[in-house]
Amino acid sequence: MYDAVLRPNGVRCTLLDNIAPQLGTFVDTDGHTKANRLFDNVGVQYGLSALRTGVITPEDFVRLNEGIGSYSADLVWSGPTAPGSPAKRITSTVDGLETAYGAGLVVDGKQLAKVAIIDLRGDQNPAGDIHSNWRSWGQRERLDHANGHHGNQVIWATATGGRSPALARRLREELDERFGPEWEEAVRLLGEVRDRTRAALPDVTERARRWRRALDVEELLELIRSGQADEARRRLVERLTAPAPAGAVR
Repeated sequence: MYDAVLRPNGVRCTLLDNIAPQLGTFVDTDGHTKANRLFDNVGVQYGLSALRTGVITPEDFVRLNEGIGSYSADLVWSGPTAPGSPAKRITSTVDGLETAYGAGLVVDGKQLAKVAIIDLRGDQNPAGDIHSNWRSWGQRERLDHANGHHGNQVIWATATGGRSPALARRLREELDERFGPEWEEAVRLLGEVRDRTRAALPDVTERARRWRRALDVEELLELIRSGQADEARRRLVERLTAPAPAGAVR
């Protein structure tokens, strides 16, 4: 376990150290080994929107960005070294970024849509915990924004808090029964159609509108169950790319 004096190369209680075997490590300027960094704020212009709208003055903008600084691996704020001297910002490590993106630790909505997602959200504690429920809905928003739908994501948020393991087991069994192998095929088919029609629907808002109208989940699953995946694909493409009716309100 890390200690700044006794064990400077020990493991810190941080997310980066937790996945250091995947991210890799580097020797910092202080001579100590640390997990590769993924965070970077060099070049970020904090308060730019506020400056443009007149909420803050140019002087406020300059002072904010000069003093914003960053935090070290020990959560020590860099701070200005002297009055008028910009606070040092943090830079990521290239090896860490390449690993994070290449291994799928960082993904976007387009890539998320290629897999079936069953989000078992266990945070039912009224006081909350680190597994915050909003993350499920944040992921759904990313799917909607990138693809116009979230048909490959299921949020399963039922739990008994340990009071009835039998009920919890039955709920899991019911989930298995409800979502059979046709769902995996549906996700694959939707991904194919999305990639095929993306160029024809460059506007994200219009794309989302068309997907909402085109996607009939029950029809899609029934066609797949009956061996008519090609027909399901044809119907989706036709609905998504059909010219809008004359006078239609978008």
